[in-house]
Amino acid sequence: MFRSIQPTVWAFDCEWAPDAAAGRRLLDLPPDLPESDVFEAMWTAAGATADRPRPYLKTAWCRLVSIAVVERRVDDLGNVHVHLCSVPKTDEDSEQMLLNAFFGGLARRRPQLVGYNSQGADLKVLLQRGVIHGLAAPGLCERPARPWEGPDYFYPHSDWHIDLMRLLGGRGATCPTLADMAVLAGLPAKGEAGTGVSGGHDVADLWLRREVIAIRHYNEIDALLTYLLWLRTAHFGGHFSASDYACEEGYVERLLEQGSDAGAEHLQAFLERWRACSA
Repeated sequence: MFRSIQPTVWAFDCEWAPDAAAGRRLLDLPPDLPESDVFEAMWTAAGATADRPRPYLKTAWCRLVSIAVVERRVDDLGNVHVHLCSVPKTDEDSEQMLLNAFFGGLARRRPQLVGYNSQGADLKVLLQRGVIHGLAAPGLCERPARPWEGPDYFYPHSDWHIDLMRLLGGRGATCPTLADMAVLAGLPAKGEAGTGVSGGHDVADLWLRREVIAIRHYNEIDALLTYLLWLRTAHFGGHFSASDYACEEGYVERLLEQGSDAGAEHLQAFLERWRACSA
């Protein structure tokens, strides 16, 4: 269990899709080969079978297409503020822009990171793609001489990066997915949140159609589920009393109500389903 909660917490989630440029380069494919055919070649090279036509690709072979963060910030007066932030905003936003937005915000905020399989996947994607693009992220990579002297996102026993899957899960087939934990904890299933996306396997098709806003909305739901599961885990660990925990969930409800007022129908659908699950 984690020992502390920092004044700023980021529950984050990333979405990625096969990188056609990487596929053409790594597999020596023609430059004019359609993107969908490049994807198929990449899956074939990764060991696709009839039962498993889209095997998991090495994350370095994939491009980042969305990042979502639920931020919890406690101000100097002790007031709690919860915000939802995500990129891209348009289909013109580059992968470098997504990476720099995350790295820049992290350097300014110095948050405690919370993810689900983030040590094994999300953080690796950020690192690998940042290196591939020649970016700099000292705010992420800086490490103190001793773990207790400041943020350390790479020390496996640090509270600065909490991977809920490693904390709550087992290994291999015994390890629950984020969707498993969410549904069992009375939270909405991914397919019930109004995004039209039931899982990460749909992201590649959405990317081929350049439906980046649909990807971002799905990404936001994953970040919300991660945050709500973190709240429940923090309550279990004694960081929030029952009344505090109820208040914390109330902050998320208000966030969703405000987002819904702004026209984000997937947040309204998530809120309605969440309330129905809790009834």
